[in-house]
Amino acid sequence: MCPDGTYVAGSTCHMTPNGGYVGGKPAMAPNGNHVAGSDKSTTCPDGPYVSGSCHMTPNGRYVGD
Repeated sequence: MCPDGTYVAGSTCHMTPNGGYVGGKPAMAPNGNHVAGSDKSTTCPDGPYVSGSCHMTPNGRYVGD
């Protein structure tokens, strides 16, 4: 969990240029949002982009690998 209460994949929260957090080095997804840049961007079932595969968190949102 990051300082703003969001869950991210990975062990370290990194702040993106727009003030959000990702679990790795930030990279721009096709829709303009930031994802962790370790893998190819993927669209999850509820619409957001993540890096790698989609995984549901306890709060019902998806994160990537």
